[in-house]
Amino acid sequence: FFIEVGGNRFTHSGVSLNLYPRHVNNCGFRDDANLILKGELQFSNPHPWPVSLFELGCMGHVGWIPNLECTHGVLSFDHVLHGSITFTNFNEDATNSSQPLANTTVSMDEGRGYTEKDFGR
Repeated sequence: FFIEVGGNRFTHSGVSLNLYPRHVNNCGFRDDANLILKGELQFSNPHPWPVSLFELGCMGHVGWIPNLECTHGVLSFDHVLHGSITFTNFNEDATNSSQPLANTTVSMDEGRGYTEKDFGR
């Protein structure tokens, strides 16, 4: 699978994040958030939930009912993560500065992940 929303990509093998507040005014980034997330994560050694006639997946027998509003699936119960995410927090003080208050990068190397999907009409 491949899904792209704005500058963010989601695939079976990883994600690319470029999340930021959606509104910009003369004070800089302003919204209900003042955090920017950027990063690249790769997934390896996925362990999917098998789906077949005898392995019914996470929805069980309900998954065979036609015309359901929503369907769920587990893409990986467990996989290894590689990469990092950077969190940038912008200052909200009285000076209305748009300068970063904090910039933190977190390594996700050798972390563990879980991926599921939900889709419907």
